[in-house]
Amino acid sequence: MRTFLAVAAFGLLSTVSAQAADLPSGYGTGDYFGNIYTAVAGYEIPSVSSDINTNYTLGGHFAYDPAVQGFGYQVDGLVRYGSATSDISWYQLTGHVTDIMANGMKVGAFVGYDKTQTASLGAEVLYSLSDATWVQAQIALLDPTKTGELGWGVGGSINHHLTQNVSLRAEAAYNDYPTPGLSAYGAEIGMLYTFDETPVSVGLSAGYNRMITSAAVLDEYQVSLKLQYSFGGTAEGAQGKLFRTSVLGLDP
Repeated sequence: MRTFLAVAAFGLLSTVSAQAADLPSGYGTGDYFGNIYTAVAGYEIPSVSSDINTNYTLGGHFAYDPAVQGFGYQVDGLVRYGSATSDISWYQLTGHVTDIMANGMKVGAFVGYDKTQTASLGAEVLYSLSDATWVQAQIALLDPTKTGELGWGVGGSINHHLTQNVSLRAEAAYNDYPTPGLSAYGAEIGMLYTFDETPVSVGLSAGYNRMITSAAVLDEYQVSLKLQYSFGGTAEGAQGKLFRTSVLGLDP
């Protein structure tokens, strides 16, 4: 039971490697952009077991931004297979409605649904400090029991291109659930390398998550390797950059 709770809660916060916002991905005169990826991650929960478990993820993001200002959209999804359970340990689908605003800013609203039947509704903002550096923040209401008892979550990230090939990312999230005494938080750092004149990237990241219950405190340590293919033109300002949805732990 503890293992199930750990996997379920940590899945909400697991945020390993980067998405298309971290690399050349999509903006021209109003354009579609996104990525598809596969990832493998090893993780350990010492208080549950000393074993290092593995999960495998297949996912992607598809989005549209207008040429100047106006409404766009983004759809994210993933399926994860876990070695600990030998089955589909996680799946999630999230839809966003976005709006490009002045001064390199994009705002959005999103709804999500995952394997634990958690429904989510949230708002988000992305602000581009430059074409090479941008920050994001999200806040969401969470209904994991489908009873109308709402929890909440907040998350954010910062991305920076060191060079045309190398980008860095750091992010954190906190979730408070309607179950008394149940909360979770996590933090992660990641690096992405994009090969010259190709849409192919590899990513490496490391993260830490903690779930706090009335009976126990569970810590998870995770390292992930990712292979990604991106499509779309070169991002400019807020255009062509994807929301990460850190608060939901969408990415592997």
